[in-house]
Amino acid sequence: ESVEAKLSRALRGKLLNSALAEHDKLTLWGCQLNRPKLGLADDQWDELARHSTSVIHNVRFITAHDTHTRHTHDTHTRRSHCGREQAWLLNFEATPIEFEESCIKPSYELMRLCSAHALKQYMFVSSITAAIRNVAGPQGTVPEQVVDDQHRASAMGYGQSKLVTERLAARYAERFGVPVTIARVGQIAGDSIHGTTHSLI
Repeated sequence: ESVEAKLSRALRGKLLNSALAEHDKLTLWGCQLNRPKLGLADDQWDELARHSTSVIHNVRFITAHDTHTRHTHDTHTRRSHCGREQAWLLNFEATPIEFEESCIKPSYELMRLCSAHALKQYMFVSSITAAIRNVAGPQGTVPEQVVDDQHRASAMGYGQSKLVTERLAARYAERFGVPVTIARVGQIAGDSIHGTTHSLI
């Protein structure tokens, strides 16, 4: 099945317009996220590294944005390059080490992309389970900063792997100057009309 067909099927599954998969501002490439250079051909990696301005690691799809010189009403034309669907392992009994190959390693490869040629914004969509334990009081808050204490993550490997990736992104930012944004979310729902979302059932 082609990448285009997979995206079209995914859009239909979420009750969205499958024609979006053929939008002229969208370029779709198949990849292997845990391989060097994301498993892309050298010319594809080079295009992303030279022309992308941001990478959004939202787990289901990896999106890299580039900005072209063409302008319309004083706004830049943007094009998205989407890799293959790559879900964070949803096995709440898995140990942290089981997330290394399929989840943490791909995150590192995307950070490498953000430091290749020119620096790019890296946004990692994390989880509230990355910093949910030992919060003081019933109305306790979690500081909006990287948590260094691994025991703050949930007891599940899922949350622990998310915190590992947060910390990895923070260290990568310190070392290479990559601008990093981390969003800890609970559940991501669909649009305001259908509101479909991922289900474990």
